[in-house]
Amino acid sequence: MKKLIDEHGDTIRCGFCKKEITDVAEIEYSREHNEYYCCPDCATSKYYEYEGSIKIDFDTAQENINNHIYGWGV
Repeated sequence: MKKLIDEHGDTIRCGFCKKEITDVAEIEYSREHNEYYCCPDCATSKYYEYEGSIKIDFDTAQENINNHIYGWGV
């Protein structure tokens, strides 16, 4: 099994779960953050974590809009 390594010879780890990335992984790459992920689920989880994405119901969404509530205060 081959490991993904950087220019210094260090093993690259998943940007979410920190597992070593190998040639058997389903590698995902973020151009925006220059990070590698060991699988699509880790890439998606990192995205939702980074963006602060949360599930809310319709009424709460409408209330936030009506009250001009945006960003991290939601």
